[in-house]
Parts: sequence; structure tokens; C-alpha cells
Amino acid sequence: MMRSNRFYLFLIFAVGFTSLIYEIYATRVAFLFIIETSKALTIGISAFLAGLAVSSYFIAKKYGSPASAIKIIFWLQVGIAFWSLIILRRYDILNEVLDTISTLITNEFIVAISTSAILWFYLFIPALFLGGAFPLINGLYLNNKDSGIEDTGIVYFWDTSGAVLGAFAAGFLLIPYLGFENTSIITSAMSLMIANRITPIKILKTGTATIILLLFGILIINNQNRFLSDNLNFNARFGAILFQETSPFGEVTVGKVSADDKTLFINYRDMCGTDSNVSEKSIGSIVANQLELGARVANIGLGCGFTAGYIAKNNNAEILDIIEINPVVAKAANLEFAEHNGDVLNLPKTRLHIADGFQFIKTADKIYDAIIVDVEEYSVVYSSPLYTRDFFEIAGKKLHPGGILALWTYNSRDEQVQKIILNTLREVFPFIAIRKIAGFYLFFASDEKMNIHPENQEESLMIKKILDNSLAEINTVDNRVIEKYYDLQSMIAKFPGDYPEKYLIK
Repeated sequence: MMRSNRFYLFLIFAVGFTSLIYEIYATRVAFLFIIETSKALTIGISAFLAGLAVSSYFIAKKYGSPASAIKIIFWLQVGIAFWSLIILRRYDILNEVLDTISTLITNEFIVAISTSAILWFYLFIPALFLGGAFPLINGLYLNNKDSGIEDTGIVYFWDTSGAVLGAFAAGFLLIPYLGFENTSIITSAMSLMIANRITPIKILKTGTATIILLLFGILIINNQNRFLSDNLNFNARFGAILFQETSPFGEVTVGKVSADDKTLFINYRDMCGTDSNVSEKSIGSIVANQLELGARVANIGLGCGFTAGYIAKNNNAEILDIIEINPVVAKAANLEFAEHNGDVLNLPKTRLHIADGFQFIKTADKIYDAIIVDVEEYSVVYSSPLYTRDFFEIAGKKLHPGGILALWTYNSRDEQVQKIILNTLREVFPFIAIRKIAGFYLFFASDEKMNIHPENQEESLMIKKILDNSLAEINTVDNRVIEKYYDLQSMIAKFPGDYPEKYLIK
């Protein structure tokens, strides 16, 4: 069946569009398992280009007649759709495979090579399905054309335009707002729509149309029941749900866990609660005690508002800038925790900024007396830059002489992560104080001595372990060594399959 040239341009645009959604999707998975950015990018880009090259080379040889080219394009689209549904979206399988390798093999170099090879193959396969479409569609378009070079450029333009828009759709819309599961289903349905559109065979049209309808049915069911089925055991931790709303960074829930405990969750992980806020209140009160009259304070990470509340209670704090990246967390804190945080968001001295903490401090035209970082911890991509030398240098420049940078840090299983944070702070600040309160480490850094000391022998011994550790590494934006010592995989395994996409890789 003869088709118009406009049809072939639309076809290459659609293939390019879906191709980059698959690629962004798969590369994000690679970032989950290889935190170091340059390695993840290298694996992602090289696998994608290799898949395109190999597929283009071998499939171009199979061009034959226009009818055979259409058949090949059809099966390529069907193949990538099913690969996405069966393999790509099941990144939890990757977690199991990589965990098995790390258990069976003790040599770190071999484990690293094996991990990279598996991820490379994981990314190579979808590109293999996608790469052959360009030479085939280009050949179909040129069938009725005289100018090969010019018209190949036109085909390439539409292919690349689709790819650009697909990348933006994946990175800014689909994955952030719909998650991996829904993105996989939608993109697979799009590939099957392309296949359905080009096949002249009635039974294949009917088959692909049926599968598309089934996929959208699954999509609807998934979104209606996202807190049911496999997640029932995890939802039990919410208790009576008082607040629940989807945010750009996952589902925000406030639950009445017990009679005395109201807790805020992002997806399935508790962030803060009325029954477990000693460390948050402590970092707020310790900083507040160091302030002088007229102080300006920046608090990165609102959470339930306990830290900010303790700062605001101090009469020396004149202005409190609260920087919270998640607007739904701010909404939940205001609705559900105002009575517990002193109604901090509605005080005259308080300014709430919905912004990324790193960027806010970097571009701030104000100088502060204290900057407090009270966010989840270093495994979260949008939080991890706050624990780097790059941020500490920026923060140091935005502090008055004698100003304090305070960090709330997650309680890792050993002192290695804490020693890296200490090393990194020492790169910028001459004076560092450490406290361990309620199981969490609090760091305080300044260009002047501070009156902050451990309160008992047990706390002193825990801090001494950090000080005595011989680890010399520092954490930077382009070399986040903390993740080498943080057991990310075991943490992921404790949560439902959609946890990494919603919580860790935004």
C-alpha cells in the first residue's frame, strides 16, 4: 500500500518521540544503581548509541520492498512495547540480580564491572529495537524522491524533533508526575499505536488495538488502586489517614499512627512525627541558643516544621526563611502540624519559599546568621547536593562572621558516612561541632568557635569513633562518595516496587 511522504515524516517523528521516552526512562534506572553521574551517563549514552548503530546496520540490509520494511517497523514497535512491559518496568529484578552478584562475588572490581555490563545490556536492548526504524523509514520516504541528501536531512529533522520532545515529555512530565509504572504502560501503548497504524493486516490491527485497550484499562486500575494490592502491608503504617495528596516528589500522607503520634510520610517512608522529633527540635534549639538579637536564619527542609518552630520561638531570630522543595509537604505541615510547630508558617517573621535549597542559597542576596539543613538524607537526589563541599562553600559565603551551618544527618550503620561529612565540612570551615541526639548526628560548622559540646560520655564515645576513623574522602557534586558507604539497595528492598521512582530518583 502506497503511503504519503507526510505519513512517513509523522511516523519517524512518533518513533523518535517514543524512543527518547524509553531512553530517559532506562537511563534513570541506571542512575538508581550507579550513583556516580559520569559513569551512569557513560553507560546510558554508549548503550543507546550502540543499540541504534547495530540495529541500523543490520536492519538496513533487510530493507527489500516497502512492504517488507513496514513489516519490520511493525514488529520493532511491538517488540519494544513488550520489552518495556516485561523487562524495563521491572527494575526490581535488576535490584535482585545485582544484589545476588554482590553476595556471590567478593572482588569489588569484578562486581563493579558486572554491574556496569548488566546495566549496559539493559539499556542496549531497547535501542536495538528502535535504531532500525530510521534507515527503513528514510528509505520509504526517499522512494518517490529524487534528492537523497536533502530529503534524508528532512527525515532526520523530524526524527530528531520527535526525540527532543520525547525527552522533555519523559523528563518533565511523564516520569515526575506519573512514575515509572504509568510511563512504561503509556509509552508501550504508544508504540503499539504506531504498529497498529502501519500494519495492513486486519488480525494484527485487531490484536494490537485489543492490547492497547487492555493497557489503558491497567493504567486506570493502577491509579485507582495504587494504595491497594501489593502495598496493603505498607499502607498499614499510615494508621488513620488525615491527609493524602500527590506531589512532584511522591505521595505525601499524614497518618494518625497512634493516639499520640501523627506522622508525615513521603510514599511509605516516615519523614517526621509528633512522637519522634527530638533531633529536629534539638538542632533548632541548639542553633537558636547561638543567635544574637536581630538574627536572620535559613531553614532548608520544612518537614513537619519542628526545627523551624524552635528557631522561630527564639526572640533573637528576627527573620526566618524556610526553603521547602515540596509544596504539598508545606501544605500538610500547615494543615496538620500547626499546633505542634507553633504555627510557624503563619508567623510575621516567617517567609516560606517553595524552592530547591541548593539553588536558593546559591542565588540569595541575603547574608544569614545561621543556615540549617534539615532534609531526609543523602540518598535522595534533590537533597544529596546539600551534603557536598560545593554547597558548604556557597553556604560559607552566605553566612555572617561567626555564622553557623547546621546539618541534620541520617543515622547510618557506621561512622564512615559521618566521617565523610566531617571531612567535607573541614574543607570549608575551621570549627566543627558534632552532637548525637535521639540516634541522629547533628553537625555544626562555623569560622569561629561555638559553645556546642556532647552532654554525656556515651555521646562523646560515639563522636570519638567518627573523629578517629581514618577515612579521608570528601563529598562533592561530581563525586558523591557518600553513596559508596550508604546501603541504598537494602533500603530499596524494604519498600514497594514504586518506591525508588517516587522517592529516590527525582
